[in-house]
Amino acid sequence: MAEAPQGLRVEVRLFAEAMERQLKENDHKGGWDEESITWLLSRVREETDELAGVLYKLRKTNPGSAQRAALAKDALHEAADVGNFAMMIADVIGALPRPAVCTGGGASWCPVHGRCTCDWMQGHRTTSVACPLHGDGSDHQKRPL
Repeated sequence: MAEAPQGLRVEVRLFAEAMERQLKENDHKGGWDEESITWLLSRVREETDELAGVLYKLRKTNPGSAQRAALAKDALHEAADVGNFAMMIADVIGALPRPAVCTGGGASWCPVHGRCTCDWMQGHRTTSVACPLHGDGSDHQKRPL
């Protein structure tokens, strides 16, 4: 197993890319935020059965044959579907950590940049050069609200 430049194993990155292709092909169906865990789990089972069917056919083919290559591609497609529905379950139950989102603009606190230290917060009308939100070098105000 080789490691990709981003720190992910090459196999993990390639599989994640296959998952993303599957998601993009199905973007027209909408998201999964409102789906029940029961329904998502049933889809994992359905996709697992589909994957098993492809793998059964695959093992009966000759290595190096065009049929085997086509079935391997189908297996990747089905495996990515299994992975996507499993990911959706993890997302719906809140198990996937979300990065903090910058509040942008004139906030007095931001989960990314911290608390404003400008003098205007204490009743004065000056901006602190070192303020993590409004000071020089901060990209806080550059982010949209």
